Amino acid sequence: MIPEEQKQELYNQLVELLNANELFFDLPNQRQVITGLATTATFEEYKQGHEILAQDGPVDSFFIIINGQLRAIDTRLKPARLLNYMHAGQLVGELGLLEGENRRGATVDVSVDCTLARFTKKDWVWLLRAAPELKTRLKEYTREYLEHATIDFLGKQSDEVAIKKLKRHIFAYIATLPGP
Repeated sequence: MIPEEQKQELYNQLVELLNANELFFDLPNQRQVITGLATTATFEEYKQGHEILAQDGPVDSFFIIINGQLRAIDTRLKPARLLNYMHAGQLVGELGLLEGENRRGATVDVSVDCTLARFTKKDWVWLLRAAPELKTRLKEYTREYLEHATIDFLGKQSDEVAIKKLKRHIFAYIATLPGP
């Protein structure tokens, strides 16, 4: 249980993370969408090893990671296959809602103690009505993720995933240039 005095701080962190999330950049009503969504959040803390979403479980909520790290695993495969690691600012569990699925496609558990903002299916419907552009952005993000997550490379271990990360800000680009 999160103490009341921490909830305002978590709300502020959530708003900051949403403002920094490229999915929410340049929305016509960005401020209203972000504050509207953040006010519906239920904040929860979880310890390493806790299962957040069960594969084949109901698609009734989604999360945004405030801090910590989660991992998605396909448990139908033997041995189970790591699909992705997720960190602060990322949406989790949105794919089933986006695709209108009835069952979760993967198990998600905590790899590093975390704090999450939980949202309901009703919140999801509100979000897509408030910002219809998000549906297109999420589908494109998902397509790009799947394209890169399935990359196989020589020496790839069962606990490794390939991730493509774009840094579009000029200072981030400069920071990645090799030194003299």
